[in-house]
Amino acid sequence: MAGRRRRPLIAAIVAVIVIVVALVIVGLALFLGGEPEPGDTQDEVIQVFGAPSLFTIQYIPRDESPEAELVRTEIWYYPDHEQQLTFIEGLAVAVEPIQQAGLPVAQDPLDPRYFDADTTAAQIADILGEEIERVDDVLDPDAGDEAEGAVYVSESALFAIQDGVLLYFETIGVPLEEEGE
Repeated sequence: MAGRRRRPLIAAIVAVIVIVVALVIVGLALFLGGEPEPGDTQDEVIQVFGAPSLFTIQYIPRDESPEAELVRTEIWYYPDHEQQLTFIEGLAVAVEPIQQAGLPVAQDPLDPRYFDADTTAAQIADILGEEIERVDDVLDPDAGDEAEGAVYVSESALFAIQDGVLLYFETIGVPLEEEGE
């Protein structure tokens, strides 16, 4: 009968050892692979660091032609890790120390993957959960009467939409001194 009582105890001890070993392996994998590097995807970076404290998104033409494809470029800022990551079309192309001293931080970091070229001003207002204000009606003065575009601002972002395309989006943070106030 004593042998039967020991089997559940032995099984419990083995289970605890397996769980501890698994946690150590996962912890080491995160620790050793925890630094982003060029070639990483945005999903991989967010899995390790979470959403960036601040970011900018730009859609720029691939070339000078009027029908040029737009290319998404981004810079994500992680002040806690003192790093900024530059992405082109979702892949990290540069990981550098943050260039700006005293970079503000976002109160509630946003996920840059929520925004794409087709995101409207109304959708952005919903994502931000804030009112937005239209501050400028013309982005490209050379486009004449045909262009429809505007610059918008809210408490946490500045963005520009022209001809139905989100051309620029930037989060606005709070300076570190004001964060605790």
